[in-house]
Formats: sequence, structure tokens, C-alpha cells
Amino acid sequence: MQFHVMTLFPEMIAQGLANSITGRALREKLISLNCVNIRDYSDNRHGKVDDYSYGGGAGMLIQAEPVYQCYQNLLSQIPDGHKKRVIYVTPQGRPFCQEIAEELVKNDDLIFLCGHYEGVDERVLEEIVTDYVSIGDYVLTGGELPAMVMIDTIARLVDGVLGNDASAEIESFHGKLLEYPQFTRPEVWHDKAVPSVLLSGDAARIKSWRIKESIQRTRERREDLYRDYCRLVQLEEILLRHKREYADLLNPLELGYGEIVCWDRNVILMRDRRDQASYFAHPTGDTFIRDIATEDTVKEAESPVDFLKKQGLIRGQDRPGIRRFVMHDTDDINEAKQLAKLLGLTEVRRTRLLVYTPRERPANARIRALREKIKDKASPEMIAFIEEGITSGLMEGLRPVYYLNEEDPFPVRELESFGIYAAKGPVLLLQ
Repeated sequence: MQFHVMTLFPEMIAQGLANSITGRALREKLISLNCVNIRDYSDNRHGKVDDYSYGGGAGMLIQAEPVYQCYQNLLSQIPDGHKKRVIYVTPQGRPFCQEIAEELVKNDDLIFLCGHYEGVDERVLEEIVTDYVSIGDYVLTGGELPAMVMIDTIARLVDGVLGNDASAEIESFHGKLLEYPQFTRPEVWHDKAVPSVLLSGDAARIKSWRIKESIQRTRERREDLYRDYCRLVQLEEILLRHKREYADLLNPLELGYGEIVCWDRNVILMRDRRDQASYFAHPTGDTFIRDIATEDTVKEAESPVDFLKKQGLIRGQDRPGIRRFVMHDTDDINEAKQLAKLLGLTEVRRTRLLVYTPRERPANARIRALREKIKDKASPEMIAFIEEGITSGLMEGLRPVYYLNEEDPFPVRELESFGIYAAKGPVLLLQ
């Protein structure tokens, strides 16, 4: 990943990130850092880039032209086809959090614009900025420190940067829980002993203790996160009772990447922070309804398009960063096409959700036997799912799922004897 910073103080950024984990990542070329001085693009021989604000007011503003020329020079260095975002660090932006870091790390290049004085001319911001981000409701002298905070957080998510890949998975804020307490040698310090369970060597007990401590710590220190966590747990418990129909929603929830965008009685919109996938479900079956609500709170069937618009998730030509949208509990292909157009997606497929239900990997002999039985009845994609997808899914801790095209054959008896079942009803896949 390449980080670019437009700033009046490039040495401050370069020196601040030259040490510790980010410094090592830079030396090993896992990330790169390009700090550019906006003054180099001034048309003033003294390098002046600021001026008074029209309409009066305290302080000076950075002018538009030096910033724009600096940005154009950076663009010429970024290869065509690279995914990039331009981030202006400002107290007026959306609050920076782990979810935003996980979203930004999916890009090839991130360009940070650091304001100074009273800010930057609004016209150039409107022309080049894609994201306005804040690290808190307070004012700093410039955007350099916030940029370094964000770069550090994002860099940790780049493959190989942490060394132990599991570290990024289990730190604070993953799955809405704060990190559990940690201890190192000596076993007793100031008459305080390390909890005995951590010395037991029992991996299951240690995992259980850590989850319990994370929940307790989150409840005590971050009520907002704890409320979000409780809602996720509630939804997960309900979906578990209907796991064949909603296995694809369960996967991100169980791994800690699921996020409830909106849950209005029996209408659910959820997203997976890892891969920009979103899931819409509007269950109307009696069993599911009894799980989530009393009869007088059940919502009648509602159009996904209308629901997303009402929740303010689609406004005019705004297109959320969604790579895949999965629609359960609806078979309206025309509505799916309308939604795909609004989301900037180009393909709509009517599918059946297939779920491999056992939690252990199938033996190679069973895989070969099934392949022989269905080789003339199943698509190459289905065969690949059986041979590779199930194993890789289980290794990631997932419930292996496969979206089978409606027109593709489904050899029911052979697949069910293997542990692969089809969910009831169609699933519309937009991508």
C-alpha cells in the first residue's frame, strides 16, 4: 500500500512514522510513504501558500492552486487502475474508527491532505477530496498528527506488517468488544498474580476467559460498543435457529466482521466489513417472527429499494461502496435490477443458497466419491466448491456457502448425503 501526504511539514510526518512497526514496514517495503510539501507548488518566490479569508475572520487559509497542483503531480505518479482515496483530515469529518481503517486498507493508494492555519480553500476540497475524516471533537494546529494516527492504524492491517497476522484480528474493537487484559512475566508482581486460567495451558478455558473479560471490560468502559455488541449477539442467536436459510449472514457475525446497518423488527440490513458485501433479509415465516417480535410489531413486506431509501442509505446518485448485495426473502428480479443500478452493480442472478452443514472437513475419499457421482450433473463451479471451497471455508471458521445459479442442476440426494443442503426460497445476488 502507498501512502501519500500533502503537507506543509513533510519532515514531521516522515520522522513520526520512521520508527516502530510502521518504520519496519517501510524498510521492508510492505508500505511506502511519500510526503510532499505543498509549498513546492506555490507560484510565490517565497513559497507562500496562504492568504486571508474572504468575508473576514481570524487566521489564514491555504490557497486552492498549490494544493491542486500538488495533487495533480501525485496523480501522475499513481498507476492507472489503482484504487485510491483522497482524505482531508478535519474536525468536520466522520469520526475515524476501526471500521473506516478496514474500509480504507482495501485501496492501493491513500492521499492525505493536511490542513493548517484555518483550513483549506473550499473549492479545491470539493474538487479532489473523497473522504472527510476526524480523529476527535477537538482542534489541533494542523492535520499532520491525525494523518499519522490514521496511517499507523491502516498500516497495521496490511498483510505482513504485524508479523503475527492474528494480532490485527483480535485487538480492541474487533467484533465490537475491547481487548481482554494481558499479562507477562513475572507471575506475581506487587502481590498481584496472573490469573491461573492463563497458566493452565487449556486453550478452550483460556478462550472462554478472554471472551468473558472482553465483554466485562466493554460493558464497564464503552457502553456504546457494548450496546452494539448485545444487538449483534441477539441477531446471531436468532439466525442460528435458522442457520440453513441465513448461513451467509451468520458468517460475518460469528467472525466479528458483521455490522448491523439497520434492524427494524423483521427487516434486517447487515454488512460484512471485510469484503464490502451487504445482506438484506425480510423473513416472514411464522417461526422466525416468533423469535424476533410479537405479532403486532411485525412489518409487512417492504421493497428493499424503498427500505434503503427510507433509511437514508441511498440518496439520489450516492452509491455506497458495496461490491456485492445479497437479497433474501424476495423474488422480485425487476426490483433487484433497479437496486443494482442504484448501487452501481452490473449483474443480477437468481440463485439458491447451498450450505455445507458439518463442522469438520470431509475426507478426501468422500470428496472424490461425490465428484464421481455428480460430475455429469453439476457445474465446474459446484465441483470447485466441493473440492476446495468447503475446506478453505472451514479453515477460516466459516460455514461454507455457495450461490447456485437457479438454472444449474442440483443433485439433491447425493449432495444432502454429503451434508450440503439448499436453503428454502430463492436468493437474489447482485454484484
